[in-house]
Amino acid sequence: MSGPGAGPWAQGVVDWFRHETLQVGAGNLFKTFPGRRCILVAHKGRLVYEHYAPGADAFEQIELDSAAKTVSALLIGVLVTQGRLDIDRPLAEYKVKPFAYWGDRDEYWPLITARHLMTHTSGLGKGPPGVKFEYNSGEHIQHLSALIRVLTSEHYASPVDWAEDQFAKPLGLPGLFDHDGLDGEISIGGGQLMSCPQLARIGQLLMNRGAWPISAAPAWPLDWLPWASNKTSVFQLVSKDYIREMTRPSFPEVVSTYGFLMWLNHARSPEDSSCCMCTCGACFGIPGPPIFGINEEAWFATGYLTRYLIMLPERDAFVVSLGMDLTGSSSCSVTWSWFSITYDDSFGALLHYLVLEAALPLPASTTTLTSTTLTRTLTSTTKTLTTYTTTSGTTVVKTTTTSLTSAAGGNWPFDWLWPTTSTTTVGWWPLAFFDSGFKANSTTTTTTFDLSTVIYNHGTRSNTSHVRRSKRHKKKEHEVDKGYMGGSCTCSCPVDQDFGRCYPLPDDMVFGKWSHGQEACDVFGSGYLLLERSCPNVGVVQPCTSNSWAIGGGTHDVCGRSFWTEDMGLNCSQLTSCDSSDGQPIFVDTRRLATCSCNVLRWKCDYDYEACDGNDTYYPPGSPEFAQRLLQHWSLPQHHAKGMFSFSLTGITGFALAVAVALGILVAIGVRRRRNDLGDYRPL
Repeated sequence: MSGPGAGPWAQGVVDWFRHETLQVGAGNLFKTFPGRRCILVAHKGRLVYEHYAPGADAFEQIELDSAAKTVSALLIGVLVTQGRLDIDRPLAEYKVKPFAYWGDRDEYWPLITARHLMTHTSGLGKGPPGVKFEYNSGEHIQHLSALIRVLTSEHYASPVDWAEDQFAKPLGLPGLFDHDGLDGEISIGGGQLMSCPQLARIGQLLMNRGAWPISAAPAWPLDWLPWASNKTSVFQLVSKDYIREMTRPSFPEVVSTYGFLMWLNHARSPEDSSCCMCTCGACFGIPGPPIFGINEEAWFATGYLTRYLIMLPERDAFVVSLGMDLTGSSSCSVTWSWFSITYDDSFGALLHYLVLEAALPLPASTTTLTSTTLTRTLTSTTKTLTTYTTTSGTTVVKTTTTSLTSAAGGNWPFDWLWPTTSTTTVGWWPLAFFDSGFKANSTTTTTTFDLSTVIYNHGTRSNTSHVRRSKRHKKKEHEVDKGYMGGSCTCSCPVDQDFGRCYPLPDDMVFGKWSHGQEACDVFGSGYLLLERSCPNVGVVQPCTSNSWAIGGGTHDVCGRSFWTEDMGLNCSQLTSCDSSDGQPIFVDTRRLATCSCNVLRWKCDYDYEACDGNDTYYPPGSPEFAQRLLQHWSLPQHHAKGMFSFSLTGITGFALAVAVALGILVAIGVRRRRNDLGDYRPL
């Protein structure tokens, strides 16, 4: 049985012939993703690659966002294994009370099961469960925490207490749920803080099919000694049957690429639905795996800004990669963009997969899963190639070609691992990576798909933090008339993250209105560079052909565009630029990608009438000295003072004229401004 138990991870190496391939490939990931903080690869229960960005280490915890949904599914698995829960029994029968919309009269609530919630097929109150896939990170899925509370309340004060005792501590992850900030409830939609080695324990638990060692086997190279014992005592934290269900679609006729809060790449059956191929921050009803180009069984826990746990069960290997990178691909140019910048979780995951594919052996018994197959002999290559090309802003044409070539040429995927290799590729990523040279007697079929209907948008962060933030903004009724004394400013890192710092405001600072306190916090927002500078850098990875068809598209000066500063509070510097030649495919190396490293200039700070929480790991208290220094030359504008109200005809006329001129300028130059309401919480 593999894994570290409750102790540290054992170190190891892949076989010597592939060790350099892994080191070079994983090193290229750090070059490709400027915002990476850590990358870790485990194989057969041991760490075979572990690397951290400058300033990061094995103890640095990063918010996982939706990647932590998979952890929530494992918690439900513990209850099933303990015999406390039947995931096909409606939650209403467990006396769970609804608190989200389940129909005008909650008519669908009696039908909702844990299986529906974990597969995003609950219907969200708009229809019966089990018939439609709709991704959710908010109140509906949060009923799973209420279910845990009902089932564990006899012995535990809260779901967090139960999860810590029955799941986190046995895995060597104490404190995993301590800071969910939901009054003892678990944030089912994700957002927990974990380091790379900690998230690797989740990956290993799944590789072990729910079993976990109590004592670890000797570490390499001692395990080669003849007298060394490789036996470990284990316990079944989550049953094998549950892991099997978790990694298979429950409603394949509805969604064939999603298990229990986890994306799947698996062998398709004829009756499987066409939902969903996931790319461009969205999932579309196109037949195929969730990530094209991955040609074997794979499980994915994916979070906002390319946070990954990618598991390859056939290879007994997985990769953990955490950081903040806005990664795009040329394929996403066919749908929409944020200021001509594309977003694509799938392309980033594919590049990570290629490293494992090249470095770790695949058992001979493994079968090809996706629609792209390649069979080679010493003298010929039989190739079935599926490519996708765009004909308009929302149309994709699928072309399937089968051919026989006389020799197997090309060096893929090593042409990506070693960027100096010269390659020629054709077609739409990522299936255009095989060497060219089809024979004239090839067979071709085409199918057209319309991408205008988006099934869900995964290009935004989980809205679990919306629950945490709304708690901060609740006002005490008796304080509304008296105003607000002191309080704090909660400052969040870009891009729309739910972590940062909390800065205290002096107790003698009194605000007559909530908006006055917000104005004080705006000083902290613009004064980021005068504070601790605690936000990590954000990486930008864009293909050379990104949105070249759109006005303002392409990657020319992508790092110097004004919206990075104006809309996101970032200062971006160019790391790599695109080749000057036209039509370059972007799949092979970083010369076909434009990359930026962006440091923070400004963040978003919200007023809170309460003081900072010293135990909040998402928003630890900032330096009071920094706060006082920033506010020493600031005071509330005079027009906010009570009783101050005067006007004149001349003043009104001048003010109106100034407003008219200002509006005209804004319309002319198209300046984008964000709202300053407390409820304003928009993705990119």
